[in-house]
Amino acid sequence: MFGRAAAEPDQVDTLAGLLRCPGCHAGVAIEGQEAVCSTGGHRYPIVDGVLVLLDEEDVAGDPQYDSQRAYFDAEFAGYRRYALENWRRSYLRRLRSAGALAGPLLDVGVGGSGYTVIEAARSGVSAVGCDLSLEGLVAARRFAVAEGVADRTLWVCCSAETLPFTSSSFASVLAIAVLEHLPDDVAALSEMARVLQVGGRAWTTVPHALPNISPVFRIPNRRHDRTLGHLRRYEAQTLVELGRRVGLVTEEVQFTGHPVKVLQLAVDKLLRGGARDRVWWLCERRDLARSGERRGSMQLSVLFTRSDEPVGERASSGTLGSSYDAWHRRHAREDVDRHTLAFFDWVLDLAAPEPGTQLLDVACGDGAFLSAAVLRGVEPHGIDVSQTAIEIATTNLPGADLRVGDAENLPYDDASFDVVTCLGSLEHFPSPERGAAEIARVLRPGGRAIVFVPNLFFLGHVWLGMRHGTQPSEGEQQFSESFRSSQGWIDLLEESGLRVARWETWNTIHASAKVSRSTMRLWNAAARFVPRNASYAFAFVCQKGPRRREV
Repeated sequence: MFGRAAAEPDQVDTLAGLLRCPGCHAGVAIEGQEAVCSTGGHRYPIVDGVLVLLDEEDVAGDPQYDSQRAYFDAEFAGYRRYALENWRRSYLRRLRSAGALAGPLLDVGVGGSGYTVIEAARSGVSAVGCDLSLEGLVAARRFAVAEGVADRTLWVCCSAETLPFTSSSFASVLAIAVLEHLPDDVAALSEMARVLQVGGRAWTTVPHALPNISPVFRIPNRRHDRTLGHLRRYEAQTLVELGRRVGLVTEEVQFTGHPVKVLQLAVDKLLRGGARDRVWWLCERRDLARSGERRGSMQLSVLFTRSDEPVGERASSGTLGSSYDAWHRRHAREDVDRHTLAFFDWVLDLAAPEPGTQLLDVACGDGAFLSAAVLRGVEPHGIDVSQTAIEIATTNLPGADLRVGDAENLPYDDASFDVVTCLGSLEHFPSPERGAAEIARVLRPGGRAIVFVPNLFFLGHVWLGMRHGTQPSEGEQQFSESFRSSQGWIDLLEESGLRVARWETWNTIHASAKVSRSTMRLWNAAARFVPRNASYAFAFVCQKGPRRREV
């Protein structure tokens, strides 16, 4: 029935062993042309090799489900042959690069081509495709048979919000262009997290929120939403937070579908043969090269890992370290620009270290600040949660005391350092309170701590919030981020054992994916007139003080 080959008789049976009854959650066995739960109380049909494990009560009468099934059944009924178009090849490359095609693999909303499951199976991975459209699954399984990989695949008609699989079954779970269609996207993410193995990877792609898209393309995107039945679009921070709530830790965020894709679509229609492919891939490379740029992106992808901590608990240093390893690989730099060097000099003037000062940089990253500090004669020490960052820093600072570790549990004795710096990092700690308390603990009496953090009420954040409803975000680190006002930061620092002696503002911004050069020049020219509490960021000059509360 499942087309299993004699050489590998057990792969489909192994996949079938992962099934559970959507009605009572008992195990499911295949008996002829039926799937029967172990209690014997529920039976489900097998149609053309596809298991229909769908509790119709879950979807009956829902207009969204009705319209989606009708639309996609009609589309998939027209699928006649298996083909890997360029866009599918590109997705496969991205998924392999992200480690999201390990087996067993589950693709939620696999569609009528089944290409992710078929190509994973072709590489030897056992894979399951599930979808609400029976018509699509029948077509996909037919292609799997034709491609000679049916013996490593299983096809299941089910609801994404009630996946009929045992917990911790899959090493990889995909949901490409799925969540935006679902009445309950949180339930679907929760189910993805449930069936994913600890340490496994989940990849989801969704349409990006309209405020990020050029006004020229907003009307076509709205029309596309209506045609396909999209219920929503997503900001990166929103999707990251939804994942966190269900136990998924963000490892990487990618922004794609920039305006160059319009040229790519035109090329696909106007050119033929090798010329079309060459121009198509040129456009694709340019789009992917901008995957860190939110502005202008029409599509958003997030790579998650499954946390081994209970849902709602903070991310472990290991999972956060993985996220920052990916971040540092994307943002590795050959040299430091003059604006950043000016910032480092400003911070060092605030710290006023003398030659021989023992200076610890908490969350030191690639060691760029420590390299500047060494020029003033300090003894450098650095710690970061990212192994990748410390490897880069060690290259820049051979012989320095650089460690991989948790900033909320510093591996140093009390009162070890004359100066402790934490620059643009405390806001990214799972618990900024614990991080601040550790800075206070390792700081010597009479020493000085410099804590540089962003302002919740920065005028740029306020403007974007009023205009687009977006949340503050800095540095593509939405996987772990929080913002406070000046008084909010002062309260946090002083409640954690630091005394704020004074605080200074930093108002220089740089052009980025969110900020044009003209906006940068206008802001920097007017920055001196900006009220202190509307500044871009604050540097708090702190001393050791009594802790106002336990953290």
